[in-house]
Amino acid sequence: MCSFLPVKSNASRSKGEARQPRPRVTKRREKNRDAARKSRRKQTERADELHEELQHLEQSNSALQKEIAALKKDLRLYEKALERHQPHCRLKDCGSSPAGPFNSRRGGGHTSSPVHGSVILEDFASKVAKLNDRDSCGCIMRTLLFVSQRVSWTCLHRLLLLLLLLFISMLQKPAL
Repeated sequence: MCSFLPVKSNASRSKGEARQPRPRVTKRREKNRDAARKSRRKQTERADELHEELQHLEQSNSALQKEIAALKKDLRLYEKALERHQPHCRLKDCGSSPAGPFNSRRGGGHTSSPVHGSVILEDFASKVAKLNDRDSCGCIMRTLLFVSQRVSWTCLHRLLLLLLLLFISMLQKPAL
């Protein structure tokens, strides 16, 4: 009776050993896993940074839009004040702008040039100095509207503050 029992040969041993990973391959796989993990972590960190930057920019944009809306509201109030004052102004022929005193729609003529804005601001201040009495507030408002078509919003805001201070000083003077 001859029975065949499985005998492990050298060939079968080499196949078994081949199934076990070699140390060099194992080390390479570990390095690859670590590199992939590091790459995923960096991607996540970068996405978080971009998300924070997006939130910051959205907040900044929202604040700027609110400021623009407030400035436009102020401008509309000043324009309405001028419209209400116009019928009572005694200086009807005071140099209106060629665009008309009530032209609130500007054709994109705003410039952000600080030099240009300063020149216009000085021109406006000199005109105000010449017209510093109660009867000339309509003329001052027309000048302001004319100037507002040619300056940046920041310069316009300064002009409006200057005009407000001028009106306050005029109200404090006794009427002649």
